[in-house]
Amino acid sequence: MSVTFSSVISGFILFTYYYVKSYKTSIEKNTKLEALFMGQLCKPGLLVQDRSHVKNHVSNLELFPNIRLCKVFDEKGLEIAQYGNFGDDGIVENHQIQNVISKFINDNLHVMMPINNNGTVIGAIYIIKEITPIRNQIRRHLVTMVLILGVILTISLLFAIRMQKGISKPILSLKNAVEDLTKTSNFKLTLRKHDDDEIGDLVDGFNIMIRELDNRQKNQQRVTKSLTLNQKRYELLFEESPIGLWEEDFTELIEYYSILKKTGVKDFRAYFIENPEKVLICLSKIKVLNVNKSALKLFGFKKKEDMIGELIKTSKSEISEKYIDELVAIADGNTNFDFEIKTATRKQRIEYIHVWFNFGRLPDQKIDYARVIVAASDITDRKNIEYRQKQLKEKLEKDAAEINKTLKEKNERLEGYMNLFTGREYRIKELRDEVKELRRKLSELN
Repeated sequence: MSVTFSSVISGFILFTYYYVKSYKTSIEKNTKLEALFMGQLCKPGLLVQDRSHVKNHVSNLELFPNIRLCKVFDEKGLEIAQYGNFGDDGIVENHQIQNVISKFINDNLHVMMPINNNGTVIGAIYIIKEITPIRNQIRRHLVTMVLILGVILTISLLFAIRMQKGISKPILSLKNAVEDLTKTSNFKLTLRKHDDDEIGDLVDGFNIMIRELDNRQKNQQRVTKSLTLNQKRYELLFEESPIGLWEEDFTELIEYYSILKKTGVKDFRAYFIENPEKVLICLSKIKVLNVNKSALKLFGFKKKEDMIGELIKTSKSEISEKYIDELVAIADGNTNFDFEIKTATRKQRIEYIHVWFNFGRLPDQKIDYARVIVAASDITDRKNIEYRQKQLKEKLEKDAAEINKTLKEKNERLEGYMNLFTGREYRIKELRDEVKELRRKLSELN
């Protein structure tokens, strides 16, 4: 109720302020119009310097109410006509005839209006108008409104007191129930309905809301229990996984990428190659959140804190092509990628590690860069086997090449021998043919 009365009083004060302001604006506007009108009447006399013509028109101001003084000045600021007697207090200086002046001084309005002829100031008219009668009229109006407001507030107060028992009591009961609900979260609470009116409807709505909140609380408890169980399962799977796992936060890196893109970076691979120091900056913005037991065993650590610090330090220690590949893949928005690295573990031996990155994303959802799963497995044995296979393959290829070379040399020798024998047989055949031909000719001669 106090708020209502305060609102009414504030409204009344605002109304009074704007009412008085509008009255003053109206008086000021009307006085300017009167000065403008009188200036137009005096314009012909000013143009021909006819003082009597100007004085005759100024004397007609007695038809206008509340005009206490009127002066007309020529273009040089010299007074040429006057109506009334106000004294020197508050008189505007005659050198201000070029300006439009409007001032409220005490109970009078002072207005100075220049008289123009085709854009040239040929004089000015100065009017002082008494506003005391208008002020008295405003006061009478305000007193009347205050009396009416007082009667309305008194009637409203009596009516409010009468209605308080029928309205305030159920509302207070409802308020206490809400406070009790807020403190105890007792959603079994119900209120008794007294009447079938708006308050009764409000009580019904409150009871329905309580039942709905009770159902929601039960559902929330079930969901919370399920989420807690799933979280424990996830933690168990994460910790006991036979593959080395750790979680990383790429949020700061993605924000840094946004800044680089705004500066015009499009080809991140070329950018990182030209600016290797930016690779270290990007790697420093990747936060390692957690590691599992297999990862500790893989890298030879006993405490998670030691391995997390070592991972960050290792990432900053050198710039390799694998790190650039990783940063470029993230910049391109790839959700899965992997690479192999050769590293020295705390076991003081060189090992090969296969690393997978997986950026989780639900269907129709953005990539969650806050929790990225990184998996790593020891592929040293596979690499050693591949290395031995490569050595064996190279040895076999070398042996095969030597055997092929030996076979080629022996084949060339054999071909030489065969060519030699083949040539001799051909020569013997030619000699035999020659002997036969000689015998035939000898026979013919005989």
